[in-house]
Amino acid sequence: MLMILMSSTMFAQYDTEKTFPLKGSEVPVRYSEIGKGDLTLVLLHGLGSSSEAFRKIIDGLPANYNVITLDLPGYGKNEQVNFTPGMSAYATLIRDMMRETGKSNVVLFGHSMGGQIAMKLAVDNPEESWLKGLFLIAPAGIEIFNDKEKEWFATYTTPEMMSRVGDEQIKKNFDINFASGKLPEDAVFMYEDRIAIKKDSVRYHRYLQTVSSNIQSMLDEPVMNEISSLHVPALIVFGEQDYLIPNQLLHPDASLDDLKVALKGANENIGFETIDSGGHFLIWDQPVKVVSRLQTFCESLQK
Repeated sequence: MLMILMSSTMFAQYDTEKTFPLKGSEVPVRYSEIGKGDLTLVLLHGLGSSSEAFRKIIDGLPANYNVITLDLPGYGKNEQVNFTPGMSAYATLIRDMMRETGKSNVVLFGHSMGGQIAMKLAVDNPEESWLKGLFLIAPAGIEIFNDKEKEWFATYTTPEMMSRVGDEQIKKNFDINFASGKLPEDAVFMYEDRIAIKKDSVRYHRYLQTVSSNIQSMLDEPVMNEISSLHVPALIVFGEQDYLIPNQLLHPDASLDDLKVALKGANENIGFETIDSGGHFLIWDQPVKVVSRLQTFCESLQK
């Protein structure tokens, strides 16, 4: 507990908000840089989320990590202005940030959609020597959907269809992200933030357009078929009570074991672990165990 308090204090001393120019837009991307150290962690949030999702993870990280957090364009503090969202676009943004800020020892920590972005960056840019590893929590992009299933998504995830979802169903959608099947009290702010956006019709429509575009991009740019070319060490960690991956509606008979077998068959150098009492939002359900796995992974990269 003392170490956690010390780490939090040290991070508070070095927490700095910065901006990075976004190509084609007059509005820069705002991001925070926390801590000082040779290892840089870049935290990439999931679909419909924000950097606030990593709150518990940041609280437990060692103070000798340099940590970069940002809201991807279209989420949180960063508006989507003259920017077409998508896996490749987000990956290019992160790549350019790392190049231009001169980072040389980087681990991408991606959750859900953020994991797909991290893998997309890695497989599309094998020459980037600054990238040392991928730490991925419940990453999207490794479950394959056929054309009929993609049509289902295209029908039900348009901005118009999603705008019809009521507050009660939005709450239920949050519930299934967690192992207990219920939104924890200390995570209710996530639901409240969504409802606050919903009350502003213009902002909500813009937000839903971003989410819809991201879902389409996730389907159009899967990384499973390219995973064999992944050139950096990667560890994938799932919560054993993940109710979202594999998709239980479209793939009711699929399991995490099936994903593990498929990944190992594609690239035997990818690690795959599970953590009990953890859902899709494993970074909130089990932050201490996630940080422990992260530290072990980062230490292995130094050997």
